[in-house]
Amino acid sequence: MKKYFFFAACASVAFASCVNDVPDAPANNEQREITFDVPVVQPNSRTQTEVGTAYENGGDYRVTAWWFKDGNYKAGTANLTFMNNVQISKTTNKPSDPYFYPKNGTLTFIAYSPANLANVTVNKNSGITIGDYVADGETSGDEQDDILFSERRYNMENGTVSILFNHALSSIRFAAKTEDDYTGVSVKINDITLENVRRKGTFTQNL
Repeated sequence: MKKYFFFAACASVAFASCVNDVPDAPANNEQREITFDVPVVQPNSRTQTEVGTAYENGGDYRVTAWWFKDGNYKAGTANLTFMNNVQISKTTNKPSDPYFYPKNGTLTFIAYSPANLANVTVNKNSGITIGDYVADGETSGDEQDDILFSERRYNMENGTVSILFNHALSSIRFAAKTEDDYTGVSVKINDITLENVRRKGTFTQNL
């Protein structure tokens, strides 16, 4: 009889330990859905208007969030990856399936754009890495993709998540100025050639 109670007590302790590493789900009457503001893009003198500072030309993006049960972000010590590279719709500012804030603890978010980027890894220590990206000159519409990455949004327990994006690429534009005003003369540039340009590389955020 004593052995039975001893094993039952051990099982109870082990079970309680596991439960502590999983966030409590909110009750039905206190669900707080995770939604996102329209992203804001940090102005940068190296880039012009590919997506705009209000992200008006941007598309869907992806978000990762980590859960910290004690409420404070600590690098490398997240208790759980709560959202793992989840695509967020630019139209609704939500994922296709709803996510809700846990009842306890906080979430820390990080994001990148566009959502269809390949070779992306997100690490809770160092941030975002985009491997072997090729600037191949191909365009969708009249512009190339503008690669964006966010800083972390720390310790959220409710409310709408604001994302501040930064540019990972530089924008190069060309203009020409004549030496004098040539009345009745039209000057046309037929070609611009760039030589020995590195067009493939790996971006590392290195937070």
